[in-house]
Amino acid sequence: RRLPRPKAFPEWLTEEDLDTYVKEFQGAELGFGGGMRYYRVPDMNFEITKHLDGRVKVPAYFIGGADDMVIQQFAGGPEGVRPLLEKVCEQLVGSVVLPG
Repeated sequence: RRLPRPKAFPEWLTEEDLDTYVKEFQGAELGFGGGMRYYRVPDMNFEITKHLDGRVKVPAYFIGGADDMVIQQFAGGPEGVRPLLEKVCEQLVGSVVLPG
């Protein structure tokens, strides 16, 4: 099932911005495949990162979309994002959940 095609660009993304991303991914050897492969090998990811304590220790700023499946699944919706981040980010600078 595919995501629906948006009727218009959100105010924070211009067509020029999108063209830049498309150009970069088209020129990349693996496109976006490398980023997506991370989710195909959760057991391996756990094995190579089990020494980490799960905390983000550098300054962090989170940007996400309200309809993002991860926000719905792990934070219970946009209102749950900040409390969840505060549990794992030692230096949470800020967060924003954009509509859509």
